[in-house]
Amino acid sequence: ECSGLSPNSFKQLSCQRQLILDTLFNYMIFKHDKHGPVRFGHALSVLWSIYEATNSYVESLMDMDLKPLTIELLANKLPEPLT
Repeated sequence: ECSGLSPNSFKQLSCQRQLILDTLFNYMIFKHDKHGPVRFGHALSVLWSIYEATNSYVESLMDMDLKPLTIELLANKLPEPLT
């Protein structure tokens, strides 16, 4: 999945990821309120940790030069010419 990803693609994935996190957070608060198995503060802390880790991952990917890896992956998948 490395080939064809541009900075715009990463931004789009980042927005989708944030939407997922927001949805999970809203569900957790709605389902368990502040008195359920996961306290509000703890849930916020966990989600913040996930958010930070995911952001760090995306930033690392954006800083990488994926061209050599992409070429290698494509070279392994392309059929060899018939002789």
